[in-house]
Amino acid sequence: MEITRGALDAAIAQGCASVEALAESTGASTVCGSCKPLLAELTGSAPAPAEDQKRAGLLVTAAIAVALALAIAFGPPIPLADSVLDQGIGDTLRRDSGWRWSTGFILLGCALIAAGFSLRKRWKRAWWGNIAWWRIGHGAVGVLALIALVAHTGLHIGSGWNRMLTISFLAASAFGGAAAGMAPQRTRLGFWLHVLSVWPLPILIFFHILAAWYF
Repeated sequence: MEITRGALDAAIAQGCASVEALAESTGASTVCGSCKPLLAELTGSAPAPAEDQKRAGLLVTAAIAVALALAIAFGPPIPLADSVLDQGIGDTLRRDSGWRWSTGFILLGCALIAAGFSLRKRWKRAWWGNIAWWRIGHGAVGVLALIALVAHTGLHIGSGWNRMLTISFLAASAFGGAAAGMAPQRTRLGFWLHVLSVWPLPILIFFHILAAWYF
């Protein structure tokens, strides 16, 4: 919302002594709500217990997302069998076309649902529900997408365009989770790293689907 510290101090001087009063007067914390702890600090009031619970839920989903993204990025791929007689889960994940199409569409669906979060932030009056729960849902969908990525790739990062797509997706997940866990004063850095990682995804996904259909 680009609300300056000076504007907040002026509102406090005019009698806004709570987070809710500051939000109503200046609009601060009415988009993503991540700065509410900072507003509570400025007004000398304690965050509501419900807000603490929502924050805890967000941190859990964020931590899981970051851990999964790092495990996929740096963990060994699920091995493939040397013989058709010894095929296991790695071969199913990598070679079964029905499984790959199913997990691919689940992954695409998760990405589209997660993208809806940005719309919720920009048109808050057109959506129902508290945005804090939307953020937790966004993180949960991100975790589900990472699980679908494991099922789709068997932890093989790929090569060429596929490799770029996987790295971009993992970076978006890791930076998004990190941004959710950052202190309010540093959230903007994590947010922009997340956005920069997301930008290449639409075109990379398009070429990935096109190549899958073509070949």
